[in-house]
Amino acid sequence: MESPFKTVRSGSFENGDIVWFPEGGLNVSYNCVDSWAYTHPDKVRISTIILPIDSRSALPLQRPLASASADSLSTAIIYEADGPGEGCEITHTQLLRGVCSMANGSKAMGIKQGDTVSDCKSRVLITSDEGRRGGRATVTKAIVNAALKVCPEVEHALVQRRTGNTVAWTKRRDKWWHEETPKVPNYYPPEVMSSEDPLFILYTSGSTGKPKVVVHTTARYLLGAALTVKYVFDVHPEDKFACMADVDWITGHTYIVYGPLLKGVTTTVFESTPVYPTPSRYWQVVEKHQITHFYTAPTAICLLRRPGEHHTQAHDLSTV
Repeated sequence: MESPFKTVRSGSFENGDIVWFPEGGLNVSYNCVDSWAYTHPDKVRISTIILPIDSRSALPLQRPLASASADSLSTAIIYEADGPGEGCEITHTQLLRGVCSMANGSKAMGIKQGDTVSDCKSRVLITSDEGRRGGRATVTKAIVNAALKVCPEVEHALVQRRTGNTVAWTKRRDKWWHEETPKVPNYYPPEVMSSEDPLFILYTSGSTGKPKVVVHTTARYLLGAALTVKYVFDVHPEDKFACMADVDWITGHTYIVYGPLLKGVTTTVFESTPVYPTPSRYWQVVEKHQITHFYTAPTAICLLRRPGEHHTQAHDLSTV
């Protein structure tokens, strides 16, 4: 993009010094969000990932924000909430504005390039008051409050209101998303990052219960996500993709967020469970949104075999 790479790979796994596209510079948000909101909001997509390949394919990082129009009403994300009928659809333009507001809000809290945002020696943590799953509330903020007692590095907790129920609050540290984001502009120019800059840190307990951590870097992760969406799932620009995994799992990261958005494909965020409020929930979602690609785990399919095939047969799945 801004810095085309010259070297595909250097070093090795054996020596622990492997790097990919070392001279390259790019921005994940630009590839996943900005480029679609700017160039093809009517969903006539250019099916390429804008990696720092060469100067001929690069697009400028900063362009004026497209004005709202009928063409802006293409769907980036289908949000299927825990309760049927409670979700919404988010356009590429809306997604860009939300991402920019988040960036400006983080900047206002002192976050700068190179900082970590989450609960990993972070200065800012993003959470919600509660979550919803299977018709029940999960006490997200209460869990965060307990964790922050031993995390003095966290200066701010930005809280999204999901249920509206009363939660314990720490003044000056805790801030509501809906109160903070209107204070900042809804456009922020993307920052150029190195191909090898960390993109996200993912913890997993695995089979031992002992947390393990994997750091995924920017360019190589994006390339892997884009290639598997294109060649493994055979997704095309006009498709609607649904990965039913939890978004906090690596499969959720890759095939709910990064992969489909890189390709400009409508993606689905599913908040509930396969059996809430009925074992027909998956198939209701497919029929309602005319999903073309449905991706889930074998354990979910095994779970859904028990109630019987009539839960599937009652719905039109012809778009898949």
